[in-house]
Amino acid sequence: MIDQIADINLRKEARGYFSHGEYSVHSNPWVDVLGAMAGLSASEIDEDWVI
Repeated sequence: MIDQIADINLRKEARGYFSHGEYSVHSNPWVDVLGAMAGLSASEIDEDWVI
């Protein structure tokens, strides 16, 4: 999914954020951006978010 981001700098930023797979914060905008790319709404992500 991250490889589909056209802008190389944004792609690097997203990879950097998600490289820490065991820890991600839902408030980070990348969660909603990549969720939308996967066809998920913010509310659908909220429903499935595991703390």
